[in-house]
Amino acid sequence: MASTYFGAARNPRPEAAALSWWELLPTTRKALEELVHWLDSAYTASASDDSESKSQEHKEQLATSALVSGDRGFGKTTILLSTASALRDPVRFLAPPRTKVTTENRPPPDGKESKRREDLLATLVRIKEHIVWLDPLDMDPLPAQANLLATLLVRVRNALDVGRDSSRQERWAPPSLLEESLNEPYGQIDKLVRDATFMWEDLPSLGQDPRQRADQQIKAAEIYATFRQDFFRAMDAVSRLLATRRFGRDPKGRVLLVLPIDNVDRSTHHIHLILKLTRMVASRRLWFVLASGHSEFQLFLERAFQAELTSPVPNLVGPRARDETLAIARRQAAAAMRRVLPPIHRIQIKSVSPQEAWDFQVASVLLGGEEEKDKLSSLLRDLYLPKRFEESPTLKCFADLFDIKERLSESVRAEYRRFVKEDGLTRDEKLLRGAEPSAETDGPIFTYAATLALTLSARTTLDLWQALRAVIEQRRDHSEDGGKHGQEPCDICAERIIAVAEMMLRTAIDESELPGWASEQLLNRIMRRNQNGDVVLDLTGMPLQKAKRTTLSDVLVWDHLRFAAEAQPKVIKTQKEAAEAQKRVAEAQKRAAEAQREEEVAKELKMAAEELRKAAEELKSAARARGGGKIAEELKKAAAEMKKAAAEMKKAADAREVGKTARKLKKAARAQEEAAKAQKTAAEEQEEGDGSGAFAEDLEKGAEELKKGAEELKKAARTQDAASDAKEEYEKRLPSAVPEGRLLRTELHLRHFQDDILELHDLSKPGRKVPLPRSVAGWFMMLHDLLVFALDGRVLNASTIPLESPPELVATVHKARLDSPGLIELDFWWLPPNWDTFIDYTLFIAQWRAFLWRTREVFQTPKDELVSEEFATSRFKFVVAAWIDNVCSVADDKKRGQWDWNKSGWKSYGTIKTVPLSCVVPPCEEPKKAIKESQSPGSCVQPSNKTRAFEANLDAYLTEVAFNTEELFKKTRESAPGYGRLWTARFWLEQTLPLMMHREFLPYFFLGDHLELLDMVSSRVKAEQPEAGQSGIQRQSGPFLWRDIWRSNAALTKARRYDLVRQTMRFSKVYEAQMEACGVIKEPGAQFLRDWLESACKAWLDIAGDIEFDVDSKEGTVTVRI
Repeated sequence: MASTYFGAARNPRPEAAALSWWELLPTTRKALEELVHWLDSAYTASASDDSESKSQEHKEQLATSALVSGDRGFGKTTILLSTASALRDPVRFLAPPRTKVTTENRPPPDGKESKRREDLLATLVRIKEHIVWLDPLDMDPLPAQANLLATLLVRVRNALDVGRDSSRQERWAPPSLLEESLNEPYGQIDKLVRDATFMWEDLPSLGQDPRQRADQQIKAAEIYATFRQDFFRAMDAVSRLLATRRFGRDPKGRVLLVLPIDNVDRSTHHIHLILKLTRMVASRRLWFVLASGHSEFQLFLERAFQAELTSPVPNLVGPRARDETLAIARRQAAAAMRRVLPPIHRIQIKSVSPQEAWDFQVASVLLGGEEEKDKLSSLLRDLYLPKRFEESPTLKCFADLFDIKERLSESVRAEYRRFVKEDGLTRDEKLLRGAEPSAETDGPIFTYAATLALTLSARTTLDLWQALRAVIEQRRDHSEDGGKHGQEPCDICAERIIAVAEMMLRTAIDESELPGWASEQLLNRIMRRNQNGDVVLDLTGMPLQKAKRTTLSDVLVWDHLRFAAEAQPKVIKTQKEAAEAQKRVAEAQKRAAEAQREEEVAKELKMAAEELRKAAEELKSAARARGGGKIAEELKKAAAEMKKAAAEMKKAADAREVGKTARKLKKAARAQEEAAKAQKTAAEEQEEGDGSGAFAEDLEKGAEELKKGAEELKKAARTQDAASDAKEEYEKRLPSAVPEGRLLRTELHLRHFQDDILELHDLSKPGRKVPLPRSVAGWFMMLHDLLVFALDGRVLNASTIPLESPPELVATVHKARLDSPGLIELDFWWLPPNWDTFIDYTLFIAQWRAFLWRTREVFQTPKDELVSEEFATSRFKFVVAAWIDNVCSVADDKKRGQWDWNKSGWKSYGTIKTVPLSCVVPPCEEPKKAIKESQSPGSCVQPSNKTRAFEANLDAYLTEVAFNTEELFKKTRESAPGYGRLWTARFWLEQTLPLMMHREFLPYFFLGDHLELLDMVSSRVKAEQPEAGQSGIQRQSGPFLWRDIWRSNAALTKARRYDLVRQTMRFSKVYEAQMEACGVIKEPGAQFLRDWLESACKAWLDIAGDIEFDVDSKEGTVTVRI
């Protein structure tokens, strides 16, 4: 598919070419400048007297090599060719471009850049006559068995014949080779070339006479013994001859030869030979410039030494032996590299930065002399995204996936640039993150994917530029054809944009250092073709996962040992009240310890009451019977029993001093004692008297009093039982109310996003994974979003979340002591919507980063002061409101960003007033200018400092967020059914947001007394008519989300909450410790882990409790029950 789109004719492109200073990229300019200064140092080191040189050259060994290192396509060959061009004509090399097209697109250089070019020009002019740049030696086409020493000497001999034309006046003619004068440079070099074969190559040992072979070995040894001295004399002769040609008999004239060697890292064999060559011919008159990748150079050198160590013993194949030989080879390679190429001799070419790639223009020499003024950014802007998203005003062209400057409001954009400028980053990092490259504020703000995708080599940047230009040319031709035939060109052209991203991704994979299994899985398993031949991304099975990197920005801390009151989720204000609460807790626990004894007493009272009741019934029966002496005995007996029971109840009451219950029991006991006395007197009179009616009435009256006393005792016993149950319930709720051994600490972490690493997991071998290189990850994100934008949606994934990983920006951290696991720390990350593109998360992260920078002073507490309840409450409400407001700005399909902090000051919705975020937190440099002073009713409060502005305008900002939330919810309800961004926003409002209103995300004290947050997120706004002369809109009345949505999804929210707690518990350190203790994840260890996880989740939910919302639809009020 890609080859079809990129088959357009274009000018042949050279592999590499010599470029002028202005045509080089900044990274290659810096490397070339370092190389020129190294050549200057080499010339200074070689400029010594001949006598001194002759006496010491054989004693000292100079490091005469420099390494120009960089990955494939970074411009190493271009630097070698451009350096040779600069040495030939420095003025022309550094001359500014004359073409009008080029000068228009380059900013005028500053004073520092001019000084830099002047210093480089002076250095080039000083050394150009003293440097002889030999013909480059390219190791790539060179045969494996080539004689490098002879190749070097031939290039030195060719240098003697260079420059003897009319362009340079030769003062001396070289002698003829027929004279065979070995004292002349030509003769000496020819002799060295002939002798090189005996030293460099191994002599054949088969098919020769032993005597003949011995003679050759002796001759080779004799040549090697004198070769270095002969080579030094020959190089001195060559240097003197070339210096005489250039400077005459000037004694200060010195010349050194430089041999550039390209593609040194072609193989391990070549690298070993190069090191052997540079050590053998090290001389002050001959220097080497090696071009190679640093990592490949060292790796191949290690393998070469390892091959030498293992070649004598071919059977040495054990893993331990291989590791030992590899360690030895690594040490030898490092020592050899430091000896031949010290760190000061290594010149590193960096990759092209995103800003440099964004402004890339092709040099005319690379296009066959054709002038080209289009930048890479211009080409990206000329390519439009699929038609489905052209209808939206948010993302139109391919450049919108790279630069989000237009998606950020002016206030957010300015704050974001200020954050990047003042965050202590290097210049390259600032440019990468979107700081303006100069005084202008028009620079791009790159997405995270763009920073990875545009970090390219010079060659790959050129490939991307030419691919984009080819697509634009084909689009223009297709547009003309489409206009003639009535076709729509956008659908076909959009596929070509996808082909560009696919080509770049495949190129990045091919040039990366990924292992073989990873490349195979990416190219054939994840990237594949559908039935139409179009590329799709198959992410089923989660082969790609994210590993996020964030840094801490601010922390809000709630210490429950200070904030928790006795039995309510309420924050105490002073340490004195906290101490009193603890004292009351101790007393309550002491009373709870006596509960068992009180229950026993209650049982005794019940038994006594029952006996008294029976006795009363017997007395009443006896009174009716009036049965003479027998009755008297029964009455006496009952009276004695009642007196005994009364005494026992009194004794029990004396032992139970428990407030009103004890007093009731004493009163009942006294009543029973008096009744018993009355019954005893009546019995005595009955025994002596005649049993008159009056006496019978007295007996009945006494029986009624006894019955009433028994009922009062029963009531007292029931009261005591209720008190005991209440105390038991209090004891159960006590640990969660006063967190001794329970919820200990809650922190709110605000974090900066730094890096998002994509990890590729091997689906065939679980546990094997590798991080994707930067360029591979960047172009994968680009291709992912393009395929999501396509009309047919060609990203195959079981979930709508890209790679199952939202950004970790805010976390509520709880530290608690549970019954089952003990001390545990749980991190509950705040949840944004499950957007299916990386660009949406990038916008959300960029706006949140600007928000944290704007509000950094809001979270700072005064010195030597503790965090108060009011401080923590207001800051937490503000963070939640900003989080929801940020979500609404990105989720709105018409905005997709554009989180405006400076809307227009105060707004009125009837009698309700709202303010934007800038009124709550004014800019740092202009704290008062952001809030317009006004004396009219409802005007924005003009405080004297930022703290007062924050406290005065916070509630109005919460109302503003409530309106924004309601507007988004209304759009989601009115949108057409089907999956899309509004459907994602609706899912977040209806199912994710109520989940964030539970104890896992909210601090403990925030639930009972602060309902403003709940009012805000539920759109609890009464219907208001706009006042005269004011603009306003009519709102629905009542908490619509709570009444109709959240309550109906209560069971689902509860299940999702349990899953969230379970998942968070699995990522805790305590769970990891339990896994290590269990060893392998097999039975019975796996069962133990499952049981432990269940008990831990239950313990957390027991102390966290649940939140229920009781809604009065008539009054529009909400009651929160915990």
